[in-house]
Amino acid sequence: MKLSLVPKLEQQQILAPQMILSMDILLLNSLDLENRIGKEFMENPALELAEDAAAEEARAADAEAKSAAEANGDRDPEVTKLMEVLDNFESRYGGEEFSGRRAAPSGEDNKLQALQNHADRPA
Repeated sequence: MKLSLVPKLEQQQILAPQMILSMDILLLNSLDLENRIGKEFMENPALELAEDAAAEEARAADAEAKSAAEANGDRDPEVTKLMEVLDNFESRYGGEEFSGRRAAPSGEDNKLQALQNHADRPA
């Protein structure tokens, strides 16, 4: 009977409870995440919901713009904002359809000129 010691290297990953909780939260969609956050606020009295003043002002401004637009029979403010973005795009890049290619800078294209001046490979 022969006894011997054999070294063995083994690597294990053990997930801590915080890691498991983090992974569960990351897998939630937005609606489930909002419900989960609401549940945590209801269960834990030490948690408070603090909102930015800027976010509150933005919401108030959006609500005022929507109510004014509805009163005047105008379009939705989001649609108006998108139309302004489209107008800016058209004025910047011309009224024609966008082809997806960048316009060549004014003057000569140095790369193109270098390619044209390069000798062909012998056949």
